[in-house]
Amino acid sequence: LAATDFMLAEARAALTRSEPSASGSTAGLWSLKSPVDGRVLKLHLDSAAAVSVGQPLLELGDLEGLEAVIDVLSGEVGAIQPGAAVSLSTGGGTAPLAARVERVEPVAFTKVSALGIEEQRVNVLVDLAPAPAGTAATPSSAAQLGDGYRVDARITVLSQPNALLVPTAALVRDGPQWRVLVVTDGHARARPVQLHDR
Repeated sequence: LAATDFMLAEARAALTRSEPSASGSTAGLWSLKSPVDGRVLKLHLDSAAAVSVGQPLLELGDLEGLEAVIDVLSGEVGAIQPGAAVSLSTGGGTAPLAARVERVEPVAFTKVSALGIEEQRVNVLVDLAPAPAGTAATPSSAAQLGDGYRVDARITVLSQPNALLVPTAALVRDGPQWRVLVVTDGHARARPVQLHDR
């Protein structure tokens, strides 16, 4: 009985700070301040209720500091380096967003594909690049993204400026050299090319 009386006294003491007084005054109520600027992403409680210590009330997020988490097959993640350029597509015909690889997680996890195959995948964290200074916000900016949105990513693992792309079937071996046939003035002429090894 003494323990129950003590619990009742605690509850009454808490209520004096959580409910307005009979005069309608809210003086003395707890004021909770957010530790970060942002928006409410999720509300765990949407009505008055008693809460315990450490119980989450809501989730806050800064939508200006979004990052994307891309899961990549563990066999392909070795070619991805931090700082690599990434193009993120959100669908709907909008222009892709520029981003860069921030970090490659060191631990893989098992994920079942749509075909029911277990695959080892690694999370790649992608940082959205800020819009160039002096440019106005457009529908293709990061503002169209939110928490938990789906994106398709293209990660650049190799870049070769001014490279000539030809089908492999067009390459002709000539001793240690490779050549391609180019039609000039109605005649096929062999031109030497240097292959880039990945």
